[in-house]
Amino acid sequence: MAASGKSLYEGVCRETKNPNCVPLLKDGPQITSAKNYLDLSKFILDFAKKKAREGK
Repeated sequence: MAASGKSLYEGVCRETKNPNCVPLLKDGPQITSAKNYLDLSKFILDFAKKKAREGK
């Protein structure tokens, strides 16, 4: 991902082909700064749990 100039989460979102992916995940500072897939996965799960608790 780094070679293309895109962040890790942007690469994952591009693969999902979901237009809501980048706008949603860019709000998570840990997500946007993730350096590997393991950390990215953990941050996305934490983000999803937080959003679920908020009812969003």
